[in-house]
Amino acid sequence: YPTGIRFSTAMMNENADVGMCQYDDISIDGKPLERTGRYLNFSNIDQSEVIKLNLLNKLNNTVWSTVYKAQLAKSVKFEEQIKIGEDRLYQLKIALKASKTVFVNEDLYHYVQNPVSVTNDV
Repeated sequence: YPTGIRFSTAMMNENADVGMCQYDDISIDGKPLERTGRYLNFSNIDQSEVIKLNLLNKLNNTVWSTVYKAQLAKSVKFEEQIKIGEDRLYQLKIALKASKTVFVNEDLYHYVQNPVSVTNDV
């Protein structure tokens, strides 16, 4: 199934506001890299545990591997003045408002590591 269908199905089946997935890291030329992402070796947990895992840096805090119900996503704003860690803050704000998060334990996102990206300059 395409990624969007996997997320949508998981979120609908669990009546979740948020869906998160694992991801793999690949080089700019498409070769797999050592796995560096946070992996979701758990199924569904309550929102207080989502917040705890986020604060302990044991949860994938990226917005690009997460799907949100539109109404929830629109209710939380990115802090534009924050240049590093804005994903984590956004995810925490979402977790405080969400009723449930579902975890899709598959690599549904392929993160390309670009050696000349802005992220690598930080």
